[in-house]
Amino acid sequence: MIQAVKNDQFSAEYAYLYFDIANSGIISQWLHAFDKQGINGLLPKPKACPSMKPQYPKMLPPKNRRRTLALSHFRTENEMLFYRAV
Repeated sequence: MIQAVKNDQFSAEYAYLYFDIANSGIISQWLHAFDKQGINGLLPKPKACPSMKPQYPKMLPPKNRRRTLALSHFRTENEMLFYRAV
């Protein structure tokens, strides 16, 4: 889209309509960033301040716990099948 505007294939106003972008001001910002820093100017910038909300890691059951639960399930299932057969 930047190349199309740079090569005079589209005006900024027509480009935002053609590419279904929220407003033409965004295209102007992208063009300015591209002129200033090249393709790196279009990459997302890191946030200035980290989030104040604490990040808790997701607690997944350990692999051994999953295996133990699966084996317990199979044992119970086998016992039920055994008592049905008897």
